[in-house]
Amino acid sequence: MSLALVYVHGVVGSPDGGHDADYLAFHRGVESQGVSLPDFSSAARVELWNRPAELTGNLAAAQEALAEAAPQQGTAADLLTGWLTRPLRELIFAGWSDVFYYLSPEGEERTRLDTWNQLLGVIPPDRPTDLIVVCHSGGTLVVHDFLFYLYGGRRRARRAVYADQGLWDGAEENWRIRALITLGSPLVPLMVRSADLVDRLARDPSFRLDPGAIGLRRPTHSGDPPRWLNVWDPHDVLSHPVAGLYHPNDRVVDLAPDVGDLPHTAHAAYWRHPRVHRAVARLLGG
Repeated sequence: MSLALVYVHGVVGSPDGGHDADYLAFHRGVESQGVSLPDFSSAARVELWNRPAELTGNLAAAQEALAEAAPQQGTAADLLTGWLTRPLRELIFAGWSDVFYYLSPEGEERTRLDTWNQLLGVIPPDRPTDLIVVCHSGGTLVVHDFLFYLYGGRRRARRAVYADQGLWDGAEENWRIRALITLGSPLVPLMVRSADLVDRLARDPSFRLDPGAIGLRRPTHSGDPPRWLNVWDPHDVLSHPVAGLYHPNDRVVDLAPDVGDLPHTAHAAYWRHPRVHRAVARLLGG
């Protein structure tokens, strides 16, 4: 049995590359709390932008073209609100637009396949492996969809979609969730994209999802129960608690440390904040 670490950022990066600086800050911060993680160089770092040969590679280029077509003007000169309005507009333009892409039918499938292809390059589907998955913001939507597709049964009803079903089946059997760590997740309000869930909640407001559908029922290969730690901050208007969305289950835990006092700074602070590092270390047994 092996242990693998997966990072998924979620928001399109700059033309200079991905988000290794965020991942490495998180990695070092957790290890500073006495927890040993798999070597950083071996981690799967899922990037969904600036990859022209990949399925999601056009996303960053399209956003840059849109930004040129609709330049942001005026907000920086507004002394009363420019300090807040400009970063929020940038977050919506470059971040929220990612979310809409991930939620669209074509974007969802491209993102899922790109995530799958990148994981296959690092984690063999035929080897028993426990996973620690760390994701941020829109990356939590990417990961939630991927895990639901892998473990929730929907894939088996659509076997004709992909030719490498044996690889998917192998991953479903061999990849076990040790820890799912979501940072600044907008998952809960965006669950309304599922018409089936909307109808169920309308009929029965007490309806809750099954955590087993995203792999949180089976014990790990080492025998530990899987855990989901959702870290959110009330100042981060994009983040929300998730535990109430699932059946009462001590495997799904919300934590709200104070990581920042402004919406845009709080949303970006999780990767580097010592309170987050300490919480993750406790989750992993440090």
